Amino acid sequence: MGLMGASRDIFMPLADILKSMAIRENDVVADIGAGDGYYAALFSKRCSKVYAIEVDKSAAALITAKKLNGVVVLNMDICQGWPVDDATYAFFSNSFHDLDCKEKLIAEMSNRLVNPAKIAMIEFKQDTPFGPPASIRLSTDELDRLMKRGEFHLIGRQDFRFHYLSVYSRMPIKQM
Repeated sequence: MGLMGASRDIFMPLADILKSMAIRENDVVADIGAGDGYYAALFSKRCSKVYAIEVDKSAAALITAKKLNGVVVLNMDICQGWPVDDATYAFFSNSFHDLDCKEKLIAEMSNRLVNPAKIAMIEFKQDTPFGPPASIRLSTDELDRLMKRGEFHLIGRQDFRFHYLSVYSRMPIKQM
């Protein structure tokens, strides 16, 4: 684990994240806002495939250069449309709050994630003394409301010192 990975684990313990997410061998994970590929590399050891989706060209090139087995790097803006048809899991680490297309993206994930469709989001707490401006941070209540409109319900939450992790699953289809 590199220096960034070590400091990341202090704030957001990897073992707790992996336990809460419960990634399975046959899952296909879309890591949106993959950054340096830290989580993509970890997930690739636990599931069948990872899409590392990153808008920044140099970050996407960095992930590509790592030649991670089972990781497909997509250098794109996720707001331009959901890019894959086989993902069962979407993961965001401190990236969802930055998106201008939150509701559109949630609707696309609701329609395109393969069952059992899950979404995990790590976000900054409102009172964290660093990170994005407080005005764009999402409280757990705001995030839950957004996800519910997309027919996802909360199945787990982990509280960390400066962040929280919320895990959602698509709501079952109601029988008529």
